[in-house]
Amino acid sequence: MKNFTLQCDHGHRFDGWFADRDSLAKQIEMQLVECPYCGSAQVQKMLSAPQLNSPKMRRNSQPEPIPAPLPDTVAHSQPVSGHPVTAQPSASPPAELSADNITAMRMMIKHIQKTVQSEFKHVGDNFAEEARKMHHGETKAENIYGQCTAEETEALRDEGIDVFALPELPKDN
Repeated sequence: MKNFTLQCDHGHRFDGWFADRDSLAKQIEMQLVECPYCGSAQVQKMLSAPQLNSPKMRRNSQPEPIPAPLPDTVAHSQPVSGHPVTAQPSASPPAELSADNITAMRMMIKHIQKTVQSEFKHVGDNFAEEARKMHHGETKAENIYGQCTAEETEALRDEGIDVFALPELPKDN
């Protein structure tokens, strides 16, 4: 897998792992790649420095922990960051995804979900209402997650409220 630096049309930069450059291009063309900060599917590959993995580099480097890819709302002064669970799983993954790639993506999504569940407040079906209250200063700003419809998600984004959706994964059984 290769790591590419990406940027959405709102200027948010983020990294993504893909099998190769062609896989990235196909997924961007099919609008399968979304900005984790604002949900925009208007994404482009940015210039990236090559990542070399020589024997000397492997000896001198320690594995880095996986960072939580969620924005820090306090540091960025964003009043609300949430997690409306609105995505529906697709019937089957695109043919270019290998079993290893799918496993890696599932692991990343699980890591994000665990971080959200342990560090964010669950507000259930009241997500849109709670996000608006925080955005308008009626309640204390904090990280929340919950459920809302696709229409509510779009309305929140139109109001300038930062939200993003995570896909739901089936249980491990």
